[in-house]
Amino acid sequence: MIEYRTVFHPEAQAELRKIPRDVALRILAKLPELETDPLGFNTTALASQPERRRLRVGDYRVVYTIDNGELVVWIVHVGHRSTVYGS
Repeated sequence: MIEYRTVFHPEAQAELRKIPRDVALRILAKLPELETDPLGFNTTALASQPERRRLRVGDYRVVYTIDNGELVVWIVHVGHRSTVYGS
């Protein structure tokens, strides 16, 4: 099976540092799922930006894009569901 690698955009990395540590650890624990199957059952394309997808982790969301050529999952935003989609 093809394995992707996860790369954070600088903004997403900064956003991850701002959220509570326990939530950040739960998010980081979910990333191997994206590396195995970035189109997995727990992800959805964003209606406003179909090239972006989101992963739900409790009340927080990980917004990402997939580069199939380079086999990279780019994490573009991480945040609470009430604020992450406005980015």
